[in-house]
Amino acid sequence: MGVEDDVRCVIGAIGKGLAQRCREDDQVREAVGRLARWLLEAAAEAIAPAERTGDEKAAGPAAPARPAAPLEPVTLSVGDSSAVVRVAPAPPGAPGSPGQGAVEERPVARPPTASAARPSESETFSPYSRPAPDLPLIVRRARLKEQAARWAGERRRRIGAGLDFDTDVAPTDRELISAAKALPNCYLWMLDPYGPGVPDDDLLEQVGGCHLNLAEAVQLVDDLRRYIAEDEGDASIPLEDAVRLLAEAQSALRVMLEEIGMTRRADQDQFEAFLWLKEFTSAEGVYVDRHMRLADPADPTQWRDLARRIDALRREVGERRTSERHRRALFNKARYHFGRISTAAASGNGGPDPDDWVKALAAVDGLVRSGLPPSAVELREALLPHIDAIPEGVEVGDGAGLAIDEVERYREWRDAERREAPAPREPSADVRRAAELLRGQGMVIIGGLERPQARAAIERGLELASVRWISSRPHQTVSSFEPDIARADTHIVVLAIRWSSHSFESVKSMCERYGKAFVRLPGGYNVNQLARHILLQASGQLVRP
Repeated sequence: MGVEDDVRCVIGAIGKGLAQRCREDDQVREAVGRLARWLLEAAAEAIAPAERTGDEKAAGPAAPARPAAPLEPVTLSVGDSSAVVRVAPAPPGAPGSPGQGAVEERPVARPPTASAARPSESETFSPYSRPAPDLPLIVRRARLKEQAARWAGERRRRIGAGLDFDTDVAPTDRELISAAKALPNCYLWMLDPYGPGVPDDDLLEQVGGCHLNLAEAVQLVDDLRRYIAEDEGDASIPLEDAVRLLAEAQSALRVMLEEIGMTRRADQDQFEAFLWLKEFTSAEGVYVDRHMRLADPADPTQWRDLARRIDALRREVGERRTSERHRRALFNKARYHFGRISTAAASGNGGPDPDDWVKALAAVDGLVRSGLPPSAVELREALLPHIDAIPEGVEVGDGAGLAIDEVERYREWRDAERREAPAPREPSADVRRAAELLRGQGMVIIGGLERPQARAAIERGLELASVRWISSRPHQTVSSFEPDIARADTHIVVLAIRWSSHSFESVKSMCERYGKAFVRLPGGYNVNQLARHILLQASGQLVRP
């Protein structure tokens, strides 16, 4: 390496050090601004009048030089070294004067990458400012920085390949810088010739990934907060999980920025995301156990894994919200048709429309199939007033059958919990007549879930020798019922069609083959209802013992 290369490296190191100190220290920024103006004025005075261009000559003589202002001593510190320099004072309102931001776009020589990449938004950027964190704004800036990081690599490749700067590079530069200027405090450091050096392609991809992860994590958190505020979801929305992902994303970005030479808190988005996390976790009492301390940094090299986890949580939330909206629609449908049924039953004008029963039970079936537990309280409350009035012939799906079973189970539990046992009722005429036909015989009930109390009440009320209850399952084969039907002590088979599959209809032919009485039970297990259907459907088949 020659002397010129050594000098170039030293100048580059000094330039980077000064740029870093300018972002950190207002006094250094002011001193450098004054020094830059002094150098520009000195260079302008050295240009001979004969060297001016034709346009400049046509414009007339140059303006008279301003009287020189007295120089002011300024202490300039770089790293551990400091020196007192005498520079001209800044004119009022000039960039670099007290109260102003960083130096404006500087006239520099080609390569044009310098003038095209200096974004003016850095003039107002202050890493120590504390605006109220604006989550949508963080998302927009972070996504723009991800685009700028990808472009920085492509930009370098185009320039290295010798492509025309004005047509193949500058337009995208202007587009990105213009977008950044439209956002407050949006510093595209990867396009700043005075900022940190642009890292190699692999590291630049990592930079873009970290910025994008921050944008996606902030967007997810903001969406979940809005869903909860608008009551579009329930308490199961995983907001705390999203907050933990955001903590990891902002920590990984901070580590990445430090690795490439950006000072701590030099990126407004990472800094504001961290401030928002601190305020939110404190206000809501949320404990985030990782990546909220400098001693517990996230690993930026794992940005792809973090991106997958953010995307997985977003898809999970989307599925939950879709399912929640679908369930609400089904609940509204069930309540609407059950309401019509109640109104029609109370009016006494012909009774409920069978179509309302079909649609109400279809909605109940859809709710259970969508994942709602059959024992859900709101589902039970919708069904409970109507369960004994479900008409014969209405199709009941497997899901609705499970819900009805749970309502029956609840009613048995509720009756058992009553402090005073209900007074024994005198058996109805139907129960007495059925008992005369069935006394001492055996019954098999197929369908639903066995109810011990209901089974005991049927056995006692009809004076049966035994009742065997075969609980059915969706898509169960009919052949599994044959051993119980074929038994010698089975005299009558009851198929609870409200809970049974259509394939169970072949039970009737099986009963005919073995000479057993067969009864379809469309309603509940109440002994009075059962006795009435036995007399209507099978009294001719039953023989007194």
